[in-house]
Amino acid sequence: MKKTIIPLMILSLTLGCTQKAKDDSEKAAESAADSLEDVAKTIRTVRETVGHVKEVGAAINNIKGLEITPANPVWEYKVVTMTKATTDSTENELNQLGQDGWELATRLGGDEGNSLVFKRRKGKAMLISGKNTPSNKAKE
Repeated sequence: MKKTIIPLMILSLTLGCTQKAKDDSEKAAESAADSLEDVAKTIRTVRETVGHVKEVGAAINNIKGLEITPANPVWEYKVVTMTKATTDSTENELNQLGQDGWELATRLGGDEGNSLVFKRRKGKAMLISGKNTPSNKAKE
């Protein structure tokens, strides 16, 4: 009887161990498959992000600089009455106003001539310089 029980015990232990090993192996395979699926999702997300970064990079590439201003800027205005001055002196005066930071806001007409209304931001804005363009490098 002993001779029959021992092989049976060995057989049942072997089958039991084999089943446990098989279950453990299946769990490990499922875990590996889930991990691979997560990796694939991450790769897809990275590819999409790369596409968005390329689009943003192309848009940023055209920016020459950035001016940071207050949310509610305060403006100052200047009214210049245009008389029958020569075109050259008018151009020179307008160019000087532009260099001083004035920009044309509107034109007012009247009997005695036209008035130009200019405006510029009071105070200073912070300017963040962009990368040098070929025309900027030539000026340096």
